[in-house]
Amino acid sequence: MATLNRAFLTSAVLLITASGFAQLPGQFPPMGPPSGAELAGGPMRGGRPPLLLLAAQKSVQADLKLKKSQTQQVQKVEAKMRKAAVEAMRAGPQAMAATMESTLKDSEKELADILAEEQMSRLKQIATQLQGPQAVLDSEVSEKLQLTNEQASKVQGLTRKDEKKLNTILTEEQRTKWREMVGRPFHGKITLPSPGMPAPRN
Repeated sequence: MATLNRAFLTSAVLLITASGFAQLPGQFPPMGPPSGAELAGGPMRGGRPPLLLLAAQKSVQADLKLKKSQTQQVQKVEAKMRKAAVEAMRAGPQAMAATMESTLKDSEKELADILAEEQMSRLKQIATQLQGPQAVLDSEVSEKLQLTNEQASKVQGLTRKDEKKLNTILTEEQRTKWREMVGRPFHGKITLPSPGMPAPRN
């Protein structure tokens, strides 16, 4: 599982503890979001979005074709996460980071028990699409692609506007694996606050 950095831990706390969010449409082709696309709260950056935050989105639940019982289970995990997030915010920055990282990892294990294998795979595909080209630098993805140090160095500077350049960096075999990891385009609505910014309210 990709390591969660402090930026996304902050986003996790913001998203889970907020009462409501405005949503913007996101249409993501196989190589990530289109150039200039932004999610509600700002562009995606800093690492893979926590899977629980995505699984809690109605658009993602519809894409995964979750049963009512699965949705209810996800809500229970989300409620537990919300409680942990509130407690973590009171503990200070360092304690918050450690607590939320542990909690998010536990939540992904719970999600794996709730979702069918195909649903969990699709959830990871959606997360990869949202992250865009930078997703290939995540440890789990780079290991599957067998990314070289030289390739990683070239990807470091890529932004969404440069997403097509990723094709020229990866080998044909890597591009095939990458397309499998990204899957079919996700056309739902997603809300993820950018690190350090208050979550938009309805």
